[in-house]
Amino acid sequence: RSDEEKAISRKLAKLENESDVVKVEYIPNALSKEIQQKRCEKKETQKDLAKKLCVQPTVISDIESGKAIYHQETKKVIQKIQKECGVKFVNK
Repeated sequence: RSDEEKAISRKLAKLENESDVVKVEYIPNALSKEIQQKRCEKKETQKDLAKKLCVQPTVISDIESGKAIYHQETKKVIQKIQKECGVKFVNK
């Protein structure tokens, strides 16, 4: 076996032995409802808002339904939504 093959084998063995459970954090339910409420107050559809923010409509849908993973990209979209709606969300 080459050194590269041995290194790969060690990495695979390490991965197999790891038992860490990764917890995925989704957007808080209160925040998703607040976003939906503000959008509806402006009488905009998810599609309208998505178009203004240059994102896919499914991004807005996932955020409002609580299905979006709460990571940096999602937080950036939420900041754009705040700016577009002219509000600061309380339930971050």
